[in-house]
Amino acid sequence: MKKWALSLALTILTCFCVQSNAASLSQDITGTYAGRVTSVVMNGDAVSKSRFEGKTFTFSVLREKDGYSLAGHLEFNGGPAHHVISLPATRVLFTLAPDGQIVRGRGKGHISIKVFRFVSALNKDFNITSIRGKVVDGQLTFTIQVVIPDYKDGYTASFSFTGRKQ
Repeated sequence: MKKWALSLALTILTCFCVQSNAASLSQDITGTYAGRVTSVVMNGDAVSKSRFEGKTFTFSVLREKDGYSLAGHLEFNGGPAHHVISLPATRVLFTLAPDGQIVRGRGKGHISIKVFRFVSALNKDFNITSIRGKVVDGQLTFTIQVVIPDYKDGYTASFSFTGRKQ
C-alpha cells in the first residue's frame, strides 16, 4: 500500500513538473532577440561578413496556435545592390522540441533587391526549404535556406542568425 501511494505521488509530481516545464518553455521563448547575422549566401556566393559587422538585427518569436512563428528582416548592401529579406509575422512557422531544437520549420518570406536603391532587380516571395536552429537559455540561433523557384531556374539563399532575448 505504501509503495502504491508513493508511486502515485511520484507520478503526479512528474506530470506536474513536465507540464510546468512545457509552460515555462513556451513563455520563455516568445519575444524579441537582438544579435548578429553570422553568414549569408546568395545563389551560391557568400556575402562578405564586413557587410554585417557592427550591425544589430532583431527577430521575434511569436506564439501561434500550433507552435511558433519567426518574424524579422535582414537588410544589407552587396556592391551596388540593396537587399532586404523579410520574414513577415505568421508566415514562418515551426515547433520546438523539448531540448529547444527548432523542428518542422516551414513557410514563406519575401526578398527585394534594388540596384542603386531605386532600380528593382528582384521583388518576389520565396519558399523556405529548411530551418535549423535552437532556442535555449535566452539565445536564439537559426539558419534558414530558401528558394525562389520561378527566378533564374531556382535562385537559392541562406542566412544564419544568433541573438539574445531582450
